[in-house]
Amino acid sequence: MTNKVKIALLSLGFLGSSAFADYKPHLWGTFGIGMTSNTTHTKTLLPNLLNGDQKDGLTNLSGAGLIRLGLGLDIQKFHAGLFFYLPGNKTKGSTILDFSSATRTNTLNTRVKSDFLGYGGGLRLGYKMDKNLLFASFGALSRLYKTNLNLQTNNLTTGVSTDSDWISEKKNFTAFVPGIGLEYALSPCIVLGMQASVELYASKTIESDGDTAETGLGSSIKVRPRTFSGLLTASYKFNL
Repeated sequence: MTNKVKIALLSLGFLGSSAFADYKPHLWGTFGIGMTSNTTHTKTLLPNLLNGDQKDGLTNLSGAGLIRLGLGLDIQKFHAGLFFYLPGNKTKGSTILDFSSATRTNTLNTRVKSDFLGYGGGLRLGYKMDKNLLFASFGALSRLYKTNLNLQTNNLTTGVSTDSDWISEKKNFTAFVPGIGLEYALSPCIVLGMQASVELYASKTIESDGDTAETGLGSSIKVRPRTFSGLLTASYKFNL
């Protein structure tokens, strides 16, 4: 073996050993609490009551929780990880429209409400600065939403009142969830942090299955939720 070949092999060995000197795989579990701001954009089509459509933004604040399990890898100052998580927050909102005439009052109630718990997974990439980790996350999430469109009618002439659900359905909505965060290692195993994220849900159109004007024939709601979250987190790392 020539001297040049020996030098080349030694150089590769040195680079490889130094590059993976901080090769640190680990598991981690996270618990978080915080707040969310929820806005659900709705566009309601009511061909028998309105010309055009009715647009609303249903908003609320909610407490939030997080359970996350992940597999991470630290190489020198860089971090990468995969995670599965259960984010908890509650979206709910309603709006009321009145359509009244001399002989009849119509009150239309639109309500959207989510389950508290969703589920999803994603990727986390970060950069380590001493005991701090600055990271960005990219995930996907599924959450169940219930949408309700209810019409209450009172005939002032006959005194007859009706109350009917034109739409009442539960559907799973899927979201892309980007986020950023900062963590501080109190010890090799205990990590405190804070993070912010937004749940960007794909919209869905929910149609009434009514077969007459009185039961909502042709009516529909297009629903597009958005949720902004801020959380304080505590994690425990299990080094492998």
